[in-house]
Amino acid sequence: MDRREDLERWIAGTRQVQRKLKIGVASGVVASIILLVISRPVGGIALAIVGLVALSGFWITGGHIADWEAKLYKLDHPEKPRTGGGRYQRE
Repeated sequence: MDRREDLERWIAGTRQVQRKLKIGVASGVVASIILLVISRPVGGIALAIVGLVALSGFWITGGHIADWEAKLYKLDHPEKPRTGGGRYQRE
């Protein structure tokens, strides 16, 4: 089981990665637009690459953060033990 401090550290670190990714994507978009003005095919390809990097980067980091936040939630709200009073009981 992961400790709360580890999970919070990983979340903070991944949010920092997202901030850096945002800066990198913004500068990539600017460079792609400049390339688009100079050469339409090259700029279009560059813009597509930047879009794929942004989509995959934020998707992956967002998934990690969601998973770690779910683990934090489980630490805060442990499951109650089940009693044997369900539909299928042992006899």
